[in-house]
Amino acid sequence: MPEGEDILDYFDATYVNGRFRNVLRNGINILCRTPPRFPPCDWNMFDATVNNTQRTNNQCEGWNNRFTH
Repeated sequence: MPEGEDILDYFDATYVNGRFRNVLRNGINILCRTPPRFPPCDWNMFDATVNNTQRTNNQCEGWNNRFTH
């Protein structure tokens, strides 16, 4: 499934683990990860679902309701 690898790599780099970059430390080139642009704590709703707490806000609900009414 090579065509799926591109989207998985993008999702991993953007939302989960961040991108790799080369860092020079003491004359040694080291491969490090940068923080993801949107870390899981910003978008993951697992705990909110398990604890039956809010998973959205009123602004989002109002915007979405415009499509259903």
